Amino acid sequence: MLRVGCTLAPHNSWPSAPVSTPIIGLKELPENDTSPLPHTHIMFAHCYKQQGGWTDVLQRWQEGQPTGMLYDLEFLQDERGRRVAAFGYHAGFAGAAVGALALAEQVGTDGEKGRLGEIKPYPNEDALVSYVKGQLAKVEKSLGRKPRALVIGALGRCGSGAVDFFLKAGLRRFVREARRECQALTFLYSCSEDVVKWDMAETAKGGPFQEILEGVSHVLRLQAQHESATLTCVRSLRGSS
Repeated sequence: MLRVGCTLAPHNSWPSAPVSTPIIGLKELPENDTSPLPHTHIMFAHCYKQQGGWTDVLQRWQEGQPTGMLYDLEFLQDERGRRVAAFGYHAGFAGAAVGALALAEQVGTDGEKGRLGEIKPYPNEDALVSYVKGQLAKVEKSLGRKPRALVIGALGRCGSGAVDFFLKAGLRRFVREARRECQALTFLYSCSEDVVKWDMAETAKGGPFQEILEGVSHVLRLQAQHESATLTCVRSLRGSS
């Protein structure tokens, strides 16, 4: 920003900025502040789908009249009707990495369970994937099975990034070798995916999605059956060779 001529303002000094200064943000404002908002804000306000507390949030701009204005990034569109700002592939990719690291902390891969703290930048994608892959290997050792990921909105920009990260980090679609040799086990393989993808078809009925909780135990049973059947199949193939 400095290279293009911007001046860095002190942290959290925007409330005292001139009213004519547009405030460009990202996520919602702190919940414990109800003061009027006389500035023009460009941000994700999470109001227009009637999220929790949306009336209180919009009231702050109402009380900031005649100058208060909100441009919600979720609803800004270009002349073709496409959003001008949206979470993209890399947001999902990075978010999946953070989720995997949080899981590693919660499982306690280094002997002590905890919560994910500060995340420092990685030099490149390969370094990030390599580190998370190592952490997920520790999770697998601790749990006695591979971790699994459910990506809701998997066909979108953000979701596709999340799916790709999990696959690069070592989660699998299915056991290719055994599927090729044992066609009768195809159903079991399709149920043993480590990355489960949900999109509009799966969420059309609206939540809560009790089947997510019920499906965990069901999938684990199928996974155990699959691994047992795979072992039997491989032994059979070796015996016939």
